[in-house]
Amino acid sequence: MKNFNVLIVEDDRVCARLLQKMIDEKPGYSCVAVVDNGVDAINQIYKGKLDLILMDIGLLGVMNGRDAARVILDNYNIPSIFVSGQPFEETISISQESYSYGYVMKPFTKESLFEQIESGLEKFLKGDKIFPITNSESSELDELTGVLTIGSLLIEMAQKNLLEDTRLGVLIIRLDGFKDSQLAVRTSKYEYFIQAMVICIINNLENSKLVARYNEESIIVLVPNSNITELENIQSAILLSYNKYVPDQTVSVGYSINSKLMRSKNELFDEAENKMKYMKFLREKANSFA
Repeated sequence: MKNFNVLIVEDDRVCARLLQKMIDEKPGYSCVAVVDNGVDAINQIYKGKLDLILMDIGLLGVMNGRDAARVILDNYNIPSIFVSGQPFEETISISQESYSYGYVMKPFTKESLFEQIESGLEKFLKGDKIFPITNSESSELDELTGVLTIGSLLIEMAQKNLLEDTRLGVLIIRLDGFKDSQLAVRTSKYEYFIQAMVICIINNLENSKLVARYNEESIIVLVPNSNITELENIQSAILLSYNKYVPDQTVSVGYSINSKLMRSKNELFDEAENKMKYMKFLREKANSFA
């Protein structure tokens, strides 16, 4: 009898423990690991064979459950079953538009859990492509900027074991002043500002292969074998370059460095983002006294 290896990706500890208990008690199934974010889920793929992922839709951090499921299915051909505490209609809509082979509603029973798991595995093993699957090559690059998508960058990090580099630097560069409503409009002005920001970033890097679209208004850069002085110099160069390129628009830049071995990616990214926000706060405060 085949033993199915299951990865649980859930940020609710109580729910994660319950899922793990149910999986381990079921003959033919083993829980190989429990992680609480999409980034660590991708990393776990390199540690052993996986047959199925139980993926919480509402993950916090860099990647939500939907994005993580897409990246994993596209690049590693591992199916996901969504676990959701969202309203039924919303969960169904997300599942049908995403990369899931089923869904489990919270609260769940052992019977309802394995009904979805067995159904999803059957469809996947038969080769049924029940939800849209994009070509992985076409999803590697961000359409607007031409740099990597965040999912592709995370795969690069895992494949190159970049977290083993205790001098890995991270920079996050954010376009200032655009609200969510403005970002949704995707005006030509906004697109110009984002594209100009990417040009300024790449022009000030020796290696532009580790640049990615972090979110709608931000770009993230990885700088292997770096140090604080180098990151500060890159930060200053980007700010100066963008100010010359687009004098009527500002950007904020924050950085962090992997000062201890195998520091989590979320921790690295969060520190860079917090410094970026603090930099913006200081600039706005200085402008208020001008």
